[in-house]
Amino acid sequence: MKKIMIAAGALALIAGVGMGPSLAEPADEIVDKMIAAHGGMEAWAAAPSVAFTEVWTVPGAPAFDPSNIIVEQGTRRAHHDAPATDTRLGWDGSECWSLNWKSPMPPRFMATLTYYFVSLPWVMKDPGVVLHAPETMKLWNDDTEYISIRVTYDPGTGDTSDDYYVLIIDPKTYRLHGCTYVVTYAALLPEGVTS
Repeated sequence: MKKIMIAAGALALIAGVGMGPSLAEPADEIVDKMIAAHGGMEAWAAAPSVAFTEVWTVPGAPAFDPSNIIVEQGTRRAHHDAPATDTRLGWDGSECWSLNWKSPMPPRFMATLTYYFVSLPWVMKDPGVVLHAPETMKLWNDDTEYISIRVTYDPGTGDTSDDYYVLIIDPKTYRLHGCTYVVTYAALLPEGVTS
C-alpha cells in the first residue's frame, strides 16, 4: 500500500484556536472548524489562482527539478513549468498534455495532485467528498490524540474515486496537522496491486 504523509503546518493562513474537539461532533462540523482555523472558505475561494513551487522526492532517488505550478481556482486548470529541464504540463480540466515529461508519475495524475495537498482543508468541501465519522489517532512520534477523519469519494469522482485520505487534525486548534493518502491510480501501481 503506497501512503504519502503530508505535513500541513505550512498551510495555515490564520492560526485559529478551538476549545478542543468532541468526537460527538459530526465530521462536517469538524472540517468547518478546520477550514476556519486555516483562514476560512471565503478568502480561499476568492483567490483567482493558487501558485507555488514543488519539489518531489521518491525514496532512494534524487529529487526532481523544482516545478512552478499555477492552478486556476474555479476551473482547476493547471500549468506546471520546470525551467531547469524545460518540462511543462498543461491541464484544461479534461485533457492533459506535457513537454519533456520524464517523471515516473503520469502527467494527468500530477496535474492537480499537489494543488490538492496544498489546498487540503478547503477541498474537503468539493463535490463527491464523503467524510466519515471522526475517530482519534496517535502518530508514531507524538503522544497527542489527534482527530482523524477518513475521506472517501462518491463513485465516479475524478480519475481515482477509490483513493482516500485520513485527515489528522489538531484537537486544540483544529488545524490540519497532516494526512495519509492511499493511491489507487493504476498507472502508478505494480501489477496485481490495487492501492
